[in-house]
Amino acid sequence: MSGSYVRIGAAILLVVGVGALVGCGTVATPGATVSPVYRCIPAGGGEPVACSAEQYTQAVERDALVAEADAVYRRYWAEISRLSREPAPEFTPELDQVTTGTLRRWIMRELLPDLSKQTWVSGESQVARTSEFPGSSAAGSIITLQVCTDESAVQYTSGGGEAFAGPIREGRWYFVRDASGALKLVAGEYATVGSC
Repeated sequence: MSGSYVRIGAAILLVVGVGALVGCGTVATPGATVSPVYRCIPAGGGEPVACSAEQYTQAVERDALVAEADAVYRRYWAEISRLSREPAPEFTPELDQVTTGTLRRWIMRELLPDLSKQTWVSGESQVARTSEFPGSSAAGSIITLQVCTDESAVQYTSGGGEAFAGPIREGRWYFVRDASGALKLVAGEYATVGSC
């Protein structure tokens, strides 16, 4: 009985040894290339999916554009927040660098005059959330962000002396490239909401 186990064991060792000599497993073939596997996250978010090299390159470029738009929006928001503390806010070089078109005209005609009718007392505002909003376009935009801003911790007083807290707003903001290639806000729309 013990002899049959030895023969079976020896036979297994022989098969494994021959398999190793013959080349079971992976062998590099000269000149062979390995195709990379690309994974892309859909524009609206979600789980990564298999994609081609071209789709992957486009996704990387899109991610860079979203990050650039986010940075432009945050510059805009920081400047508007700063101006809300000024007694007589005026259009600034910073706003000139980050806005154009319809939005720029709205800032000069409506927003700045409205800001001058209230006085900042205390608190800080924040950009609570930004994300790409695919499939939406306005004024020739190349990308749209959905943004939620929270001014609820900011206290203002109106021209009549009435105290009030700042709003929480959800909006879509549209971006274009100007002739120099700079990404700028061109239009926006928003509504007051209960939370971000």
